Amino acid sequence: MVNRILENIFRQIESTDSAWSTDNIFIIGKGPSLDELGGLELPPGLIININDSEKIIQGHIGIFSGNWVRHSLKERGFKCRYYLAGKPLPVQVPHDMLAPVPLEIDSEELMLYRFGLEEYYDESFVLINALKVCRHLASRLGKKLDVYLLGFDFSTAKGEVSKSLGVDYAKEAQPDRELVVHSQEYDYLQFAKYFQDNPTLQLWHVGNKDYSALSA
Repeated sequence: MVNRILENIFRQIESTDSAWSTDNIFIIGKGPSLDELGGLELPPGLIININDSEKIIQGHIGIFSGNWVRHSLKERGFKCRYYLAGKPLPVQVPHDMLAPVPLEIDSEELMLYRFGLEEYYDESFVLINALKVCRHLASRLGKKLDVYLLGFDFSTAKGEVSKSLGVDYAKEAQPDRELVVHSQEYDYLQFAKYFQDNPTLQLWHVGNKDYSALSA
């Protein structure tokens, strides 16, 4: 299964004009800090969409877990070239469905352990799989990659999502959004620490946090 997923990812990249002309990867969330970009076009690079963020900035690979994402993407059509999907998609949409996390390793304490595995699972913290794609690409290409995280605000202080999103299908699925985003921030910081001295990936958080490397 993992080999098929990797080959599908590599095939989509190889067929995408200019998607791999640089060492840049952009992982797109949907926080309101995206509005500060003012519609600015991203530099060349591979774009990975988390959940339904393709409705804000359309990318090449989409990764999601929740059923609400599938309903959200149906609203405008599936725009990415390929998906790692937590739920089945129409047969005409190129995708691989993610297996559930095995019970014996299904805990937050084992998140980094699962990240180190080759297999992809249906992770509720979807960023795990996006970073795993980056890790596999760096290994395949044999070089260090710059990974920019945009729209990962981990705060509801300035609104929950970018104004460009339209209908927010996550509201009903995540009624206590503030609790969810703070939990996600904690998980992200574990990865930020993990990658501090990593030889294959350089993480660049774009935003207004103390740990942000760049502002929007």
